[in-house]
Amino acid sequence: MLVHRPDGVMGYTHSHRCWVGIAPVHGVETHQRWDAVRQVGGRAELRLADERALVRGDVATLVPPRDVHNHGHVPGSGPSPYSLILLGDDMLLFDREEYDPEQGTWHALAPGDPGRDNR
Repeated sequence: MLVHRPDGVMGYTHSHRCWVGIAPVHGVETHQRWDAVRQVGGRAELRLADERALVRGDVATLVPPRDVHNHGHVPGSGPSPYSLILLGDDMLLFDREEYDPEQGTWHALAPGDPGRDNR
């Protein structure tokens, strides 16, 4: 799929539960990968493991269980991105998670729930 993030908009931090590749075709896509440990009760320990500013020709790939990430546009990094996202399977077939690194929380996404789009 081709995804466009408006200026200054990052997606929610999430998992896919299948492999994924992300490649900008225009603009600058900021990609963050997180180490996440879910706890009972909705708390999560999150640590930013990697952050990259991707431009045309760059690719970020993820494989479960290390597929917790977010991506989008950071103000001042360049034009907002149009990015190709290639999934290894239909992510909406799987239980997934959505995270809030600022609050240190997570919640489950049932199969078919795409989660929230943008922060």
